[in-house]
Amino acid sequence: MSVITFPGLAAWGVLEEALRTRRPVALRYHGQDRVACPHALGLKAGRARVLAYQLAGASTGSDPAQRWRCLFIDEIEQVTIVNATWATAPNYSPTTANGIDHVVLAVDP
Repeated sequence: MSVITFPGLAAWGVLEEALRTRRPVALRYHGQDRVACPHALGLKAGRARVLAYQLAGASTGSDPAQRWRCLFIDEIEQVTIVNATWATAPNYSPTTANGIDHVVLAVDP
């Protein structure tokens, strides 16, 4: 298993490890704390993004199908893998991750 790296994106490695091992992460994005499960890593208009299923934190809704977040990785301020249960939703599909133009790595549905 080789790790994919992007210069200047320290968070990519942590997110990739979490995705490959199906472990949630705690992260800070635009000053808001969240707990999420990374499902896909890729590019949007040349910028690295992560598609994640949010478990807790800022803007977590009650509808499980609406907890998907697509975040620019260079805007993630902190990220660590946490000891929590992995989660997803039945509407997950790496091919419909509209926030990512080019999927580099994704969890199989």
